[in-house]
This record gives sequence, structure tokens and C-alpha cells, in this order.
Amino acid sequence: MISAHVRNPLVEAAPLQDETILLNPDKNQFCVLNRTASFIWNKLTVASTTDALAAAICSSFSGVAMEVAFADTDRTLEELLSLKFVISRAEELGNEPDGKKTPIAIPMAPPGPDLPTYECPRLTLMNEDEVLSAFQVPVVATTWWG
Repeated sequence: MISAHVRNPLVEAAPLQDETILLNPDKNQFCVLNRTASFIWNKLTVASTTDALAAAICSSFSGVAMEVAFADTDRTLEELLSLKFVISRAEELGNEPDGKKTPIAIPMAPPGPDLPTYECPRLTLMNEDEVLSAFQVPVVATTWWG
């Protein structure tokens, strides 16, 4: 069995330029993801393994070795799991019930000179007041989330 990860369907997400803000309504907890953490989050629309995510990072960012991408992806997934933004599934990848083998897809971006520079994935936890202050949202906007 291989552990794959996928977004928690209860979590809401909003893009912010190169970043993403997540809201777990059950815990009323916000989390801001930097560009690389947002990339991982965006790949988790389908169940993905750490290996597949690290390979996708290596093909989509410049200046990152597979060992670094794997370690950073693993740490980021552990953080997202502990915060309940992501859920884990044990899956037998590559095997179908009828006995046929299904290849494991590793998403790859075409190589190019315009790849963004890799930065270590970062998650920043915030409460509602910190989010409103950081993004300079007027107090009136709190009724949208309340």
C-alpha cells in the first residue's frame, strides 16, 4: 500500500497571486501558502503521492534537486495533514480490481527557461483578525465569513 494525499473536501481555498489562502471552517482556521506550497495544494485535486508531487516540483521549478523536493514535499504534506487541510488515503496504486496494471502518472511540465525559481514551501497559520489585517480587508467584510 502506498499513501496518497488529497484535499480535505471541507476546506475552502482562494488564490492570491502566487499564493493561496485556505480556510478550514470546522476549526475556523486560515492558512496562507506560498508559491511552492500552493503548487502542492493545486496538485492535490487528485490523490497524489509524495514521489509524484516531488517530481512535479522538479519539472515545474528551477534550482531544485529531487532529494530536496521530496523532503520539502513530505514535510509540507505532514503539516497539511496535521492541520486537517489534507487527508491521506492508503491505496494500491497501479493495480486495478480486474488485475490490469495502471501506470502511476507523474505530472510533468515541459522544460523551459521561464520556470519560477524554487522556494521552500511555507505555511503560515492565521486567525480571522490576522487575515483581515494582512490583506487590509475592511471590518465590514467579516460578515461575509461569519
